[in-house]
Amino acid sequence: MRKILTFLALPLPLTLLAASLIACNNDSAMTNRPIAITVLHTNDTHSHLEPFPRDHELTVSAAGPQEGGIARRKTLIDQTRAGEPQVLLLDAGDNFQGTIFYNAWKGSAEVMALNALGYDAVTLGNHEFDLGPVELGRALRGEPVTIAGAAYPTEKLQVPLIATNVDASREPALAGLFRASVVLERGSESFGILGIVTEEVPTASSPGPNLRFLDYVASVQAEADRLTEQGINKIILLSHYGYPVDVEKAPQLQGIDLIISGHDHALLGDPAAIEAVAPGQGARVKGPYPTVATARDGKPVLVVSAYEWGRWLGQLKVSFDDRGVVQSWQSQPIFVRGCEFANGAVDCRQQVVPEEPTVKAQVAAYREPVNRFAEVIIGQAGMVFDSNRVPGLRTQEMPLGNLVADVILQSAAQSDRAVAAIVNGGSIRAGLNPGNVSFENALGVLPFGNTVATLEVKGDTLVAALDHGLSKPTAGAFPQVAGLKLSYCAALPCAAALRTDGRVTRLLINGEPVDLAATYRIAANSFIAKGGDDYTMFKEACASGAYCRDTGILELDLLVDEFKARSPVLRSAEGRIVVGP
Repeated sequence: MRKILTFLALPLPLTLLAASLIACNNDSAMTNRPIAITVLHTNDTHSHLEPFPRDHELTVSAAGPQEGGIARRKTLIDQTRAGEPQVLLLDAGDNFQGTIFYNAWKGSAEVMALNALGYDAVTLGNHEFDLGPVELGRALRGEPVTIAGAAYPTEKLQVPLIATNVDASREPALAGLFRASVVLERGSESFGILGIVTEEVPTASSPGPNLRFLDYVASVQAEADRLTEQGINKIILLSHYGYPVDVEKAPQLQGIDLIISGHDHALLGDPAAIEAVAPGQGARVKGPYPTVATARDGKPVLVVSAYEWGRWLGQLKVSFDDRGVVQSWQSQPIFVRGCEFANGAVDCRQQVVPEEPTVKAQVAAYREPVNRFAEVIIGQAGMVFDSNRVPGLRTQEMPLGNLVADVILQSAAQSDRAVAAIVNGGSIRAGLNPGNVSFENALGVLPFGNTVATLEVKGDTLVAALDHGLSKPTAGAFPQVAGLKLSYCAALPCAAALRTDGRVTRLLINGEPVDLAATYRIAANSFIAKGGDDYTMFKEACASGAYCRDTGILELDLLVDEFKARSPVLRSAEGRIVVGP
């Protein structure tokens, strides 16, 4: 075996990392005709059709630095297609959910975006199922949607939707809307595209009872083998499982050359190079771009991800030999920015990437029906309400988490005599800046349409629920609470835990130690009350015949009422959740 490893120096700002690997066996001659493809890719756009401000700046203005937006992305896509001979544009899921576009258009605006940008293939994310299979089917078929009492026409998805590990044979709402794979032709070459979505969809979203989500490795390998038997030797997997899972699974597969990863919003590349292009993002890097794994048959597998919200357009130029084995690559992700960065400062007088006018007009047209209620000012925030995930809402007590849990408890205490409230940190999706807060800002905080549920549980069950949420640091299950103060072990084993193999060492309910045998009435959002994020103990409590009621009151309405009644709104971290004995 002879291997040559070289690293190519490519210019910033478009280049983060480049590498070239050449491998050949003495008994298998290398092709003299390299096969090259440029792959553009995205993931986790989450309904961010418009440009948005840089981190912690939540009001877009002409003077503020901007990132993303599908009109800017379209400009970059068109430039790449004009300059490269063979291009594939692919997406790894979660186009739905996250801004007012989704709440109003229920996925149809996002379908328009995929069509307008000319994607070649996409896969599903878990958030595509948030409104259930019937609403997902409506959006994909291009049926009308009702906004504020008026019906609006929509577009049918024109892009191949790939769901290799989803069995929809028993779900008529999605019949014929996606396929297990697609073969795309570029020049004289064929590329197989597979797509998978996490098996956690039933606990993380609302897919209904009829869909089956199949095993990652088994479903991918079966379809890859089928394509290989047809002579397709270059296969790309669109995976909405998350970067660490994809890196773990790659060595269990063969026939897969490239994995485009989504779900966990992983930013990949060289931290210093990213920081030079996008100040503030270098510290968020999770690994190299691409991350190189080795398949079961010893061939290289490249794993890439493009962060979130359309901030980056992933770009990987890959060369294959005539056996379909990756030989070399150049990595050139593009930061989708609207302002020039000069000497660490931001100068928004210069828009680095212009917005493509046709797509910009389409976005504006989809925005118009929701403007009249989106821009209504509901009150004022008296501080920055930080929505960081890690460290943040998914790892520790946060003022924003306290605010959401407080408004739920205030309502449920009045209507149902609830004594405590729990919400999952993953249900809180955006922060707030000091000053005026619009309805759209509030909707960004709580975009999922969850209602408030009240239920009765034993103290032991309540501790079990907290143990569960605390056992998943960085996951959406991490609890934000009201009416409770708790201490917990950051790692197991935890000798002082209240429950065997648990983490909670002390729990006070309105200042009193928990009684594991007593019954408590608590409030939770409807998502975890139904077992979402694996809070199965709540679902089981409701199924047991104990008191359990969905009040039908929207979390969002309670948050809006808080700002209307108590502005400027303030909260602080109060020691509700601490690490310790």
